Amino acid sequence: MFGADLDKTPGGLAYFYYSDLPLNAPIPKGVVEPTGNDELVKAFKSNTKPRYPKISNYSFDQGNVHIVCLDANDYANPLDPNLMPWLVEDLKNSKADWKIVSFHHPGFNSSIAHYDYQYMRLLAPIFEQLEVDLVLNGHVHNYQRSVPLTFDPKKNADGTQYVITEAGHVDGKFTLDEIYDGVTTTKPKGIIYIVSGAGGAPLYDSSISGNPEMWKHEPPENWVPFTKKLISNTNSFTLMETEGKKLTLKQFDGQGVVIDQIIMTK
Repeated sequence: MFGADLDKTPGGLAYFYYSDLPLNAPIPKGVVEPTGNDELVKAFKSNTKPRYPKISNYSFDQGNVHIVCLDANDYANPLDPNLMPWLVEDLKNSKADWKIVSFHHPGFNSSIAHYDYQYMRLLAPIFEQLEVDLVLNGHVHNYQRSVPLTFDPKKNADGTQYVITEAGHVDGKFTLDEIYDGVTTTKPKGIIYIVSGAGGAPLYDSSISGNPEMWKHEPPENWVPFTKKLISNTNSFTLMETEGKKLTLKQFDGQGVVIDQIIMTK
């Protein structure tokens, strides 16, 4: 992981020093391991306790929204056996009107950049079972919104393990809700996946903005037209507001102009 070598980047894991976040998730098996001078590593672990590594995953309520934040870095196992029981119970026991999961690396991404990193798709069936409404991601420096979708990841011949290709692809069966439009039809059948990575860093794949023909990937077991909106030629940020059983998502450009908007209702 970038920044884990404390000799080269002493502040690379500053997240654990300065983030005051809930300590309500168990420590997973896969966590970032600081390296470097023994004394530096020892000091890091001492001075970040109990934040390191507890705040790698956590949940909280904000108004009538329950939000779960997960570590999606490459050292993490999306189906970590230490974490899964907590995740299931946390989402199942929430009485909030809206359930949102957030993690950095998107499983469903139609851009060219980072397309091959799909491990987090493995959590889709759990999110669907536990009635998650939205999944929020970053990592890819543009804005993407999916249609509501469900996804059944491919398993091996005897059905005991999910299949991940050498390229990092997770194939499976997609079901898309193409009736939902977020304007007149506002009750989605499936989860909407948002990539909100256009906040300020250099944008990725600007040439494909608004051009669905350039979003395609193969084969259909790995990609179908699940992306409804992809804006990669302007910086933008996401705002969400809830009013009871109504959620409004707006995407603003740097001048405050709304460049995408949907409503979700229950």
